[in-house]
Amino acid sequence: MAANSEERKGGVSDYAFVRLVVGKNTAYVGEPVPVEIQLFLQNGRYNMPELSAEGFNMTDYPEPKSSRAQRGNAIFQVRTFQTAATPVKSGALQIGPVTMDVVLKIRQNQRRRSPFNDPFEGLLTRYQDVPATLEAKAHNITVKPLPVEGRPANFNGAVGQFAMTAKASPFEVTVGDPVTLNIQLSGEGTVDSLTLPKLAWPGFKSYEPSISSEQADPLGLSGTKVFEQVIIPENDSITEVPKIELAYFNPEEETYMTLSQGPFPLKVNPSAKPVRIPTTTANGDNSTGIENDTPPQSELLWIKHELGSLGQATPLIGRPTFWLLQSIPFLLWIGALVWRRKSEAIAGNPRLLRQRQVDQRTRNGLAKLERLADENEVQEFYTELAELLREQIGLSLDIPAEGITADVIDGPLGQAQIELGTREMLRRLFTACDAASYAASQSTAELRSCLTDLQQVINEL
Repeated sequence: MAANSEERKGGVSDYAFVRLVVGKNTAYVGEPVPVEIQLFLQNGRYNMPELSAEGFNMTDYPEPKSSRAQRGNAIFQVRTFQTAATPVKSGALQIGPVTMDVVLKIRQNQRRRSPFNDPFEGLLTRYQDVPATLEAKAHNITVKPLPVEGRPANFNGAVGQFAMTAKASPFEVTVGDPVTLNIQLSGEGTVDSLTLPKLAWPGFKSYEPSISSEQADPLGLSGTKVFEQVIIPENDSITEVPKIELAYFNPEEETYMTLSQGPFPLKVNPSAKPVRIPTTTANGDNSTGIENDTPPQSELLWIKHELGSLGQATPLIGRPTFWLLQSIPFLLWIGALVWRRKSEAIAGNPRLLRQRQVDQRTRNGLAKLERLADENEVQEFYTELAELLREQIGLSLDIPAEGITADVIDGPLGQAQIELGTREMLRRLFTACDAASYAASQSTAELRSCLTDLQQVINEL
């Protein structure tokens, strides 16, 4: 466990400081590294930390943990922000630095003479809001590439320590009947990104699995993922469900390992064949070769030419209701096919998926801003406003939303893709967000003016 901090003797560090705690000094590509950002604050308010981590994928911060600590005679309120950094490339990398904007409430003691010459004049206490930026230095970490030697052919990038259980049911079916595989993966690592190898087994037809997952910790570094896979045997010569294997890299053992379950015994019965109806030739011989034990009928049944009231009824095939009912399964099948194609298109297009997520985030955020403006919650209003700005700019420039500031707008990428008028409005909104931490209380009309500018920026982007 390594920690560093940016602390000065006296000054701001007497009232607040921040620490960056990184769980490892070395890691493999794809191995999540736990990271903590600890804010020590006597009295005041703060913004969310901004952590630089080039070459890493970062998880979102869950709700920070609260505790207290003492340094000397001072008592600090501690807020611990947790995240996980997963390296996507090898080499000498850095996690950090981390910066946090805070507004300190610093106590000022002063004596003032009473206008009534009171001999018992007391000590008057006042507080002053002092904005400050806290910083913790970067932590160096060595990221090693996954070894090539010994890598299994079916390795698909899983890194961690995992276990697997699997079962198949039922064990006896008919050709064309489904068999359900329940495969459960659990352990520590990037559990949410675990995928099964393609089950392309001869003699079986398979479908896309349904997936569910459950996290055991807020960062998603441990938990369980369950796959429900349906396979269909296509002939009765199949005697088992083949073995299921998953290869992964264990960073603790520094070697590749393979989990396996099965094979599972399976009895496949042939499908039922249609019964052959015996026919009789003109001379009375049975064409099937099977002797007909039914005695011949001695009575003649005369054909009726008049059907009576039955002949006046509309045949079922001529009724509109019959065709309407027949079309329902087809329409349901078409709807399911369209929904599945749409889901596959979204899953295979990361930018489209991100756009849908940002659109949903924007709708929720605008509704929240409306409520915060009505309640005149200035600090929460501008915090939410800054988050929506970063999401919109990140989507427009196709860059990560974390850490976007007004400097990105004036960079080469921003100048190339964002019009001048929109950039000026973005700078004005970022300036309002930065100033909100220490500015005086604002009116609801001012907040709604910023909300109107935000909606215009979203439309232009």
